[in-house]
Amino acid sequence: MNDQSLISEQLDLTPFFIEGYEDEKRKIVDSITKACCEYGFFQIVNHGVPLDLTSQAIKLSKAFFESPNEANLKCCPLPNAPVPAGYNKKPNPSYGFNEYLIMLPHGSDFNIFPADPPLFQEVMEELFSQFLKIMMVVERVLSECLGLPPCVLKDFNNDRSWDFLIALFYLPATEKEKIGASSHKDVSCFTIVLQDEVAGLEVQKDGEWILIAPQLGALVVNIGDALQLGCDFCWKLAFGGEMRPPIFDELNTSVPHVGDLVSSHMHDLRILTNDKFKSPTHRVLRPNGRSRNSFTFFYSLSGDKLVQPLPQFTKEMAEKPKYVPFLYKEYIQKRKENKSKNITRLEDEITISHYAIPEE
Repeated sequence: MNDQSLISEQLDLTPFFIEGYEDEKRKIVDSITKACCEYGFFQIVNHGVPLDLTSQAIKLSKAFFESPNEANLKCCPLPNAPVPAGYNKKPNPSYGFNEYLIMLPHGSDFNIFPADPPLFQEVMEELFSQFLKIMMVVERVLSECLGLPPCVLKDFNNDRSWDFLIALFYLPATEKEKIGASSHKDVSCFTIVLQDEVAGLEVQKDGEWILIAPQLGALVVNIGDALQLGCDFCWKLAFGGEMRPPIFDELNTSVPHVGDLVSSHMHDLRILTNDKFKSPTHRVLRPNGRSRNSFTFFYSLSGDKLVQPLPQFTKEMAEKPKYVPFLYKEYIQKRKENKSKNITRLEDEITISHYAIPEE
């Protein structure tokens, strides 16, 4: 029987914003560690993101997606954008979330915002900033969960230019179509999800789909595949080892399409830990009789990062690496090429198993 309290418990991050309270911090670290190992999901409260901001963001997002389609189309992505920042609508509403709005880091020339509703751009920019702040706190907590020096993950993953925020809109379910986002694993380091009051997010555990019910004021954190692995740079920072030379400069560094990023951004933490943390399979069900809105913030890796299991989870534990090293942008490109083949089965998708070392 699964201990579902690990993903329903609201973990209070207050102690991490003040000095002392080491016992309380230790209890929270223990709870997050268990949740990451078992589910790859946990929920946080008292995280520093104002409730009035998240409430306003959801309200404005609903107003935007419910506005006439002609108005929304005025903020479609620029033709040369590396990621389709702005408003996007899928032609087939039966496939996944139908509409979404992407924001790249503040100041990007590719960001396009609607003029209506008023304040939507200002609120999204503030939400991006607040999510980035709490992600840095979560990053420090996860380092402690893994027994790493506090700044190892931060110093390794110090390029914030690949982060992005998405406002998502899911249509109501129909008799034939109930899936809002099909089952998948993400590839970034980790993700924050802000849900409205409508349930739909589910995580798979031992063949069972478990609802991650919305809770007022709570944010959902989702572990990604790359933390399940590790990298030479982290080893150098923590223990003074040699860093792999940058031999991949000639590779294409362009940012891939967001569809590949969304479904691939959460595998990073899984890889870094050599499968100690879990990158969960999850999905979103479309609600009956109403639409659903959410925001997802992807705390990502730079494409130039070389990803492989950390020595702390291989050499020091006398365990063999479960993955061969790979360049992050190489993986994203492979996924993009794979997606272009219009595959329909999850088992046909390129995932981090492509880099897994076969068991002897």
